[in-house]
Amino acid sequence: MVEWRSGGGFGFCFSFERILSPGLASEYSYMLYCIKNAEAFNKGLVKDFLLVGAHAPNDTTLVISLSKSTPYFLSLISHNSWFPVNPKTILKFGSMDERGTRWTRQGNIVGNGPFMLFKWHLMTVIELKKNPFYWDRANVKLNRICFYPIDNAQTEERSFRTASSI
Repeated sequence: MVEWRSGGGFGFCFSFERILSPGLASEYSYMLYCIKNAEAFNKGLVKDFLLVGAHAPNDTTLVISLSKSTPYFLSLISHNSWFPVNPKTILKFGSMDERGTRWTRQGNIVGNGPFMLFKWHLMTVIELKKNPFYWDRANVKLNRICFYPIDNAQTEERSFRTASSI
């Protein structure tokens, strides 16, 4: 495992190692297979993450070496599997490749977007509130967003049509 240090590039490397770790068994690990040795690391054929083509020479630089020409690379990296996670938070609640830890729970999760998790009641509601630490918070017009998980398509449509007619 790469020693974690602060800074953007190091956080990305931690995140890449995490998603590619065979122990985590992430369903989206294949999204990073264009990186040199990423697939081999994910399948346990390469044990040392330092052989994977992602490294951070300093706090503000991330270097990615591809295994082959990948013309859709810029589109690929917009997928959430490429997003960094906060290493301190992950490790506070378990190991890098441990599944089901509480790092994503209300009060634990650390993000950098315009909203932050305020409330999460399983199969009832997920409520996000405006992030007071967001760099462009003055231009965020919404104060909160509520998601209501609905597992039935007909119920979902009826709820949508009812809310739309109000």
